[in-house]
Amino acid sequence: MVLTHILCVGITSQVLERTCAAHGYVLVHAPSIEACAQVDQVCGLMLLHQDVLSDLSVASMEQLYFLNNTIPVIILIADYARLPVSLGSKLREGTLEYVYEHEIESGLIAGRIDRLYLYAQLNQSILAMQHNLGDQQTLRQELKLRETMLDHERRLNADLIASLTIGLIILDTDGQIILLNDHARLLLAIAANDLFGVSYFSIFPAEIRADVADMISSVQADSTQDRIKKVRFNHHVLEISCHRMIDYQRRSSGILLLMQDISEQEAMSAQLYQAEKLATMGTMLSGIAHELRNPLSIISARLLRLRMQPLSDHVQTDKNLQSIETQVQRCAAIIDNLLNFARNRVARTGYHGINEICEEAIAYAAYQANFSALKVCRKFGEELFVYGDRSRFVQVVLNIINNAVDAMNDAGTLTIKTGAGDGGSVLVDINDTGPGIDKAIRKKIFDPFFTTREPGHGTGLGLTIAYKIVTESKGEIRVASEPGNTTFTIKLPSSKEKNNG
Repeated sequence: MVLTHILCVGITSQVLERTCAAHGYVLVHAPSIEACAQVDQVCGLMLLHQDVLSDLSVASMEQLYFLNNTIPVIILIADYARLPVSLGSKLREGTLEYVYEHEIESGLIAGRIDRLYLYAQLNQSILAMQHNLGDQQTLRQELKLRETMLDHERRLNADLIASLTIGLIILDTDGQIILLNDHARLLLAIAANDLFGVSYFSIFPAEIRADVADMISSVQADSTQDRIKKVRFNHHVLEISCHRMIDYQRRSSGILLLMQDISEQEAMSAQLYQAEKLATMGTMLSGIAHELRNPLSIISARLLRLRMQPLSDHVQTDKNLQSIETQVQRCAAIIDNLLNFARNRVARTGYHGINEICEEAIAYAAYQANFSALKVCRKFGEELFVYGDRSRFVQVVLNIINNAVDAMNDAGTLTIKTGAGDGGSVLVDINDTGPGIDKAIRKKIFDPFFTTREPGHGTGLGLTIAYKIVTESKGEIRVASEPGNTTFTIKLPSSKEKNNG
C-alpha cells in the first residue's frame, strides 16, 4: 500500500528507493527546486540534497519556505561544513528538518520519514480542525448578526405599517390575507385579530364587496393598470386603490389594497361645488329677471284684454287664455332651470349626449346680461355619449363658457365644437376671441381661488372645479391661448351606446 509520495530533489540512491518502498513510500525525482513546479504528483514529503542549496538565492529561499509551509521539507546533509551560512542558521533554529547521508545507508531514515509524515498529517488535521472551527465561529457570528438585522427590519417594518394612516391589505395570488394593518381594521370595522389565510371576501362589507372583487379581477387580468375607486360605506367615503404585486422574476406575487377615508375631502369638494354654482347663479339673476319680465308683461296685457272684451267673445277669450298659459309655462321653465341648477340634487349618473350637455350649459349662460351681445357659433359633431353625473359635466362647460364671456367683455364670438378624439374619446373645444391668457399666469389658472377679476367678481373656483371634475372622470383639460384666440379643450372617455337604464 502506498502511504504517500516523496519528492526527492537532487538525490539518487538505490538504497533510499528500496528502504522507502519497503515502508510504503514512492519516490518522485526533480533535479532542482525550480523543477519542482513541473511535478504533477501530489507528495506528502520533500527531501532535498544540500548541494541543491549551495547557491541558494533569496528567491529560492522564499520558494523553499513556501514549499515547507505546503509539505514538510527535509534537508539531506552530506557535509555539514559545506552548508550555506543562512541555511545552517535555519537548521539550528529548527525551521527545517534534516537528516544525514549515513542514515540512508544504515536504513534509519525510514523511521525519521515515518515520524515526519505522521507529524505532517497531524499538523494538517489540526490546521483543518482550526480552520473548520474558525469557519463555524465566523458562521455563528454571521448568523447571529443576520438574525439581529432581520429582527430589526421586522420591528421597523411592523412599526411603519402600524403607523400608516391609510388602510393596508396584502393578499396572496389566491386572494387570501397575508397582512392587514390596524387602520384597515378600523376603516372596515373588523374586530377579529387573526385573519392570516382568510379570504378577502369575508372581511369586506356586502355593500362594497362586489366593487373590490371587480377591482382585483381587473388588476389580475391587466398588471399594467392600477384600479382606484370611491365607495360609500357606513356613512363614509373610502378611496380604495388596487395594485398587482410583482416579484423579481416579473411574476405575480399578490395584490396590494390601499384604503383611505376621504369623507371630509368629498364633503369639502361638494361644498365648493355648490358654492361655485350659487356664485354662477348670482351672475345669472339679472338675465333671469329680464327673461321673466317679458312673459309677465305678455300675461299682464292678455289679462287686460280679457277684462275689456265682451264675455260672449269665446274665441278671443280662448286665444288670450292660451297665450297666458304659454307664458306661464315659459316662466315655470325658467324657474325650474334655475332651481335645477342651484339645488344640490342627487347625481344623475348615466350616459349623456355631449351635444345636449353643451346646449344646456349655453342655455344657463344665456341668462347672463352680457351674453346676448355675443355671437355664439355651434359646431356640433355626431352625438357622442359620456358616462357620469350630467350636472357636473354641465358645470364644467358652463364654467369655461363663463370665463370666455367675461374675457370678451360683451363683444366677440364664442365657438363650441364637439367631436371624437383619439382612443375613442370625446372632445369639446370652447374658443373665444378675447385678449388671451398671459403666458406668465397660464400655469396658475387651475389653482384654487386664482382669479384676474376685480375683488367681488368671481370666486376663483370655476376652472379649479372644472379641472377636478374632468380629472376625476379620467379625462383631461388643456388650454391654448394667444391674443384674440383662446381655446379650452376638454377630453373625456366616451361610450358608444347610450344607456339610460
